[in-house]
Amino acid sequence: DDIVVGKHPRQAHDLERWIQPDVGIVYMIRDPRDVLVSRHYMAPDRYWVSPLRWIHAAKAALKFRDSIHVVRYETLLMTPNEVQTGIADRFGLRVNVPFSECHAHFDESDLPNVNAMHGIRPLDVGRIGAWKTTDEDRRHLENVFANYPEIKTPMREFGYE
Repeated sequence: DDIVVGKHPRQAHDLERWIQPDVGIVYMIRDPRDVLVSRHYMAPDRYWVSPLRWIHAAKAALKFRDSIHVVRYETLLMTPNEVQTGIADRFGLRVNVPFSECHAHFDESDLPNVNAMHGIRPLDVGRIGAWKTTDEDRRHLENVFANYPEIKTPMREFGYE
């Protein structure tokens, strides 16, 4: 009867150990182009996620996609309540607060998450395609695709082309 929400992106490659009969896993995947140009609020001078980290996480999600509930980040932003209904249906949960209103119910004392999200605010579809914003980000991605061609297969599998 417990619901635990966690974020374990560095452990995604070890997804198999989390899969248990009484555990439901919602696995968020995001366009790697947006992920790879993301900068952490504590280190804005460098890119935060390595290409290999995204590749390993995406491959784990593909390997176990029948055992987990995969949600595309972009779908969550565009249709949050529908995504929430899908999660609730999959795991037999009841919706108390619609995802579209989550910002109004966020724990303001959770400072690490508040800072990481650059404040509490409504879901923002403007976060989709952020990689297109600067020439520096586009050059970074060109370099990533040249040096990590294996990224293209999981991108295609998740509809990121």
